[in-house]
Amino acid sequence: MAKVDITAGKYVDYLKKVTAKIASEKDYITELDAATGDGDHWANMNTGFTKLMEIEDQLRAASLAELFKKAAMTIMSGVGGSSGILYASAYLKASAAVGSAETMDAAKLLEVLEAELQGIMQRGNGQPGFKTMIDPLYEAVEAISSPARGGSGSDPGDAGRCEARHGSDAGHGSHPRQGVLSGEQRESDILTPAP
Repeated sequence: MAKVDITAGKYVDYLKKVTAKIASEKDYITELDAATGDGDHWANMNTGFTKLMEIEDQLRAASLAELFKKAAMTIMSGVGGSSGILYASAYLKASAAVGSAETMDAAKLLEVLEAELQGIMQRGNGQPGFKTMIDPLYEAVEAISSPARGGSGSDPGDAGRCEARHGSDAGHGSHPRQGVLSGEQRESDILTPAP
């Protein structure tokens, strides 16, 4: 298994790539969202991730835990609808899971991804197979878990990317089984742990 060594700086590099990818996929993301939603997902995500890049220097100077917490608050304030709340839930759980670690090895990365997955499932009252944002993250966690826990799997990054793509593709062309958030959620709800 390849060595995983993710620092705050490397994670910000990843966020920059995500921001650029979101910006370049306006038509595709809008088309997907228009099929099941109101077509504003790209605008919301682009705004939220652009706001993250506006504080890039702060993120680079932060610990991983602080970076995840800042990402949660920034995305929640910039991304409208349920997606902002769900991403913020994931990043707050990541902040707690990473603790005082200065880098994430494969085992810590898995711990963080599992915490993010649980945060999204708890806040959104969803589960794998509902054809939501949970599916790609769940597939990635499952793919990484064996090698990160001492199994004989492949590179966690490659495995995670492959399975996340599989989980994402599985939902194309179909409607989610249920809404991601059940009931009204307020931004202040994000700071209260889900039951």
